[in-house]
Amino acid sequence: MKRLGWFSLLTLSLIYILIPAQTASAQSATAANKAPVAKQIKISNVRQSLNLKFHLPARTDYSLKDLNNQTLAKKKSASGVVNLKRLQSSSTKLVLKTSRSRHTSKQIINVPESYPIAHPAIHRKPVMIGNQVTYTGANKLRLFTIQTKYLPDIPKNQTGITLTIHNAHYAVPLSFSEKHFSASNDQHQVTVKMLSTPPVIKPNETKTIRLLIDVPQGKSINGTLALDQVNLTAPINFYL
Repeated sequence: MKRLGWFSLLTLSLIYILIPAQTASAQSATAANKAPVAKQIKISNVRQSLNLKFHLPARTDYSLKDLNNQTLAKKKSASGVVNLKRLQSSSTKLVLKTSRSRHTSKQIINVPESYPIAHPAIHRKPVMIGNQVTYTGANKLRLFTIQTKYLPDIPKNQTGITLTIHNAHYAVPLSFSEKHFSASNDQHQVTVKMLSTPPVIKPNETKTIRLLIDVPQGKSINGTLALDQVNLTAPINFYL
């Protein structure tokens, strides 16, 4: 076996030294390009406001919105520590969006159940079945739409309808169950049954809910169906 010359040994040594350094540099660059994520998130009640604290990497932009697309805070964090107080929430969750060097991430923060969420005293006029409802948030952003339709082949002592829901820009998956629906006929409460498993509708997805309501088909104009969730600014009502 030939002995290596001093030049070859020197070349190998340089390669050995440079490779780890270059690898570390590449890893550092990759880490710098990753979307920044808030850590050590803490949220607590302070009288009638919320106190939200979280840590961010330096030079990170962030915005905080509720599920109705209302901006609650927007800032650039230089120190990596941000204190937000007196937040006025209109939903049970908050959306924290962080960005740096064109890389972004979103995190969902649950608002404590003990925090009182105020709803405005707004009553929307009921919508006729067959029409489409558009639910908008701040800046007239379309959050989701509901296309209504009567179900065929339903016994005459009941009314069946479908709600086809498209999640356009709602920040988290929409979820529905029987407890979110109520119906009345001649001002008397009636039963609402969901004919399929309650769907979870992710952003940019469309799914259909099938409902059976104890309202006779011939008298359906005397009844209404209400969709009410804590995240909605007001219930959505339908003429049956």
